[in-house]
Amino acid sequence: MGTHPVEVKSFVGRRHEMAEAKRLLASGSAVTLTGQGGVGKTRLALRLAGDVEHSFPDGVWPVHLAAVLDGEEVAHQVAEALGLYPDVHRPAPAALREHLAGRRLLLLLDSCEHVVDACATLVATLLRAAPGLRVVATSRTPIGFAGERVLAVPPLSVPTGTVRLPAYVARRFDAVALFAERAAGVAPTFALTDGNSREVIRLCQRLHGVPLAIELAALRLRSEPLAALLERFRSDRAAEPPDAADWSVAVCPPRERELWARLSVFTGGFDQEDVHQVCCGSDLPRAEVAQLMPALVDRSILLVEERGSRPRYRMPETVRHAGRDLLTRSGRDAELRRRHRDWYRRLVEQADREWFDHRQLEWYQRLTRELPNIRSAMDFCVTEPGEAEAGLAIAAGLWHHWLISGALSEGRRRLDRALALVRAPSPVRARALWVDAHLAIMQADLPAARHLLAQCRLLARQIGDATAATRAMQFAGMAALYQGDLPRAVELLRGALARHRAARDADGIWLTLFHLAVAAYDLDEPDRSSVIDGRAASYGEECLAISESRGAEWARSYGLLLVGLERLRSGDTAQAAMLVRAALRLKRSFPDRWGMALCLETLGWVAAAEARHAQAARLLGAAATLWRSLRTSVPRLGHIARSHTRWAFETRHALGEVAFSAAWHEGAALDVADAVSEALDEGTYHPVRHREPTPPGRSALTRRERQVAALVAQGLGNREIAERLVIAQRTAESHVENILSKLGFTRRTQIADWVARGIGLTRPVAGRPGAHGPAPKPTAWPRVRKIAWRRRAARASLAA
Repeated sequence: MGTHPVEVKSFVGRRHEMAEAKRLLASGSAVTLTGQGGVGKTRLALRLAGDVEHSFPDGVWPVHLAAVLDGEEVAHQVAEALGLYPDVHRPAPAALREHLAGRRLLLLLDSCEHVVDACATLVATLLRAAPGLRVVATSRTPIGFAGERVLAVPPLSVPTGTVRLPAYVARRFDAVALFAERAAGVAPTFALTDGNSREVIRLCQRLHGVPLAIELAALRLRSEPLAALLERFRSDRAAEPPDAADWSVAVCPPRERELWARLSVFTGGFDQEDVHQVCCGSDLPRAEVAQLMPALVDRSILLVEERGSRPRYRMPETVRHAGRDLLTRSGRDAELRRRHRDWYRRLVEQADREWFDHRQLEWYQRLTRELPNIRSAMDFCVTEPGEAEAGLAIAAGLWHHWLISGALSEGRRRLDRALALVRAPSPVRARALWVDAHLAIMQADLPAARHLLAQCRLLARQIGDATAATRAMQFAGMAALYQGDLPRAVELLRGALARHRAARDADGIWLTLFHLAVAAYDLDEPDRSSVIDGRAASYGEECLAISESRGAEWARSYGLLLVGLERLRSGDTAQAAMLVRAALRLKRSFPDRWGMALCLETLGWVAAAEARHAQAARLLGAAATLWRSLRTSVPRLGHIARSHTRWAFETRHALGEVAFSAAWHEGAALDVADAVSEALDEGTYHPVRHREPTPPGRSALTRRERQVAALVAQGLGNREIAERLVIAQRTAESHVENILSKLGFTRRTQIADWVARGIGLTRPVAGRPGAHGPAPKPTAWPRVRKIAWRRRAARASLAA
């Protein structure tokens, strides 16, 4: 359930606006708070969300859009805030519609003005799909969707005229009350009195009641008296409130204001090195910037997030908007955006070059910290004409980051967008194609991967890019591995390994060895010895040795996992558990979501091999949840599915259907930290024991998934289901895979069995002789048996 963020400062006034906003929200589905920068839209929206939160059982979910420059990213930002994981087969709008349908929640969209068209389309779509959804948005202008209720947020109330008012009367005006409160916070000796109320009123009048301007002015009381402050803001401007760039002129001296404008190009946090690379030059040298930064901190233009040897700074969003106004007026906005982009491109490319060494964790953490700025740079590249290739290079350079963070869908989306804009042959495009293909394979989207690799091979030949050609061969082998064509996978991977060795590409050697070892693990004898030539164990051992020699801890975790798999295959479960747990500890430190899912899966197999069946079921359930968060599932992972099926079958048979399902769902409900804790036997996880385990219910599936399950039970294939429901065949396949994953099944006949039990048709429970349900109805149960017979017949014909 979502929660609204706690406000840093107290809330002053706005009783009328709050009452009106509540009235509009109660009588409609969406309210947009509009007004100039600094007028207090965001703070009013947050207070409104806090006041009405009790009316929304599914929570209040804030989504901050200030850093989103590309309208196509709006839906993905909302999905990310809600904890959803859209992919190419279930785009963000579709994932949001499915998730929000039937829920009652409040979505708070902040800072929509620069992406109003995308916001209008998304909000209109979601409101149609989710009757229980309510939206509060903030924007400098109305967003423009049907049914939008607009509330213009005015400046705070200020006394008119020049008459002197007693302090207690002056404080009744919100602007005066705000100044008095903020001034007392920075200058403890300050108090609003009958003697100074006239000066405070005049100051608030000159600032036209704009809250941010008043707060920044109050901060200056640290260094100058009220009279000097009043003189600084002396103005004979007319009644129209100034925009942020106007009143910021009075807040800072010119050089501070220049740095403020340049710093506004950053999104999220930044450190001194970032400032030097992006903002400094002959017209603003580093030595001067070193003096100006503390002054901006004193004025609360900058906030210090981390203190120490390398402090990081952040600019409050409304202050950043004011700086952007200044930067735009200066005519240097595009120049600073390019300098910002160039710096983060260099950073990403350096991380990519230095990835396979002892700094893996350091580089991953740094890129994670800088991700808001890197995303902003990529957005700039795809929205500014002529800049797309740089964005493509950044997205491809984040290859390892997409893999470790589990942001496979985002990586593919950004690569696809930039690839569509960059058609000219180049090494950058060739690299992006094989990186995109790798991410597609990780999501088991093999058709997309094959298409990308075909383009990569053709382009590599065209431009003579040997590295791209080798990577295309390597990932074609990986695709064959996922498809279950192990001999073909080994052939391609061996060819790629030879090329990587010739090029002395340690990262390429390591990753190819990993997939060769996985292929070897999955092969049966005698195929194993004939195809691998007895080198199966050495592939894993060499993979581990290379990563250890380079100090590459993330790579080492996969080497440990490989050797653990070999120990499991040979029957040494104690060694297998020790090695895979060591791998899991390393993966947790990054954290590598895909790798953690594979470790949980493998430790589930180890637990099953050691007859710890209840824990095995829980770990398999926990792994299934992680796989699903990565938009994949075991049935789609050919090289994992066979071992999963074997150990899940043994566990299900040992526990019985009901106990297995209860344990599996208990594991599936764990968060990642608890699942890892149980897998590592750390003792911090304490499973809830149910007195009477119950089988998985229909509530585990969405409405659409229940429809698909019913059609599976009728014997329909994916194409027939797609035709019946008027959806794409790939969408039908995804629904079936989700059903298998959620219910802990590996075969469609199990879905049919589950549907039959759900309508009162129950087979004897596995592992519990004599336990029967109601007698089967003659019209339904033969249909389920017929499906199972068809599957057996098909397998027999294939074997023949």
